[in-house]
Amino acid sequence: MDPVDAYREKIGDRLTRRLAQALKDHEITQDEFAEVASYILENIDNARTAPELVQLLEEIGSQWSFLSDVVTEEKNESQNQEVSEKVQQIDTLISQNKIDDALKVARGSTEEANQNQGQDSSQSQGGIS
Repeated sequence: MDPVDAYREKIGDRLTRRLAQALKDHEITQDEFAEVASYILENIDNARTAPELVQLLEEIGSQWSFLSDVVTEEKNESQNQEVSEKVQQIDTLISQNKIDDALKVARGSTEEANQNQGQDSSQSQGGIS
């Protein structure tokens, strides 16, 4: 299975479980359930890349706040995966005695994290960076 297809399936499963739980807990009506489920089904296959899937997930979370926890979980997992990949890359470069390259990757990751942190804080304050 293509990694994007697997990711799409994972997101679809998470949204479906949360949607069903919301209906069970009377957070939404059956009509709202149908509306959200239709929206997801109509749009999830149109997302062809992982960033497009994340964008769709953010749109869904902003339209239906009870699904925002799925967005948060997915972002956290995505960030953890990126960090893990960078650590592995740095470890490989160090083991190959490419210290300068490892430092460049580490510096780049630090700068990227600082930029993302700045965007997150300005978005939570209602600003745009």
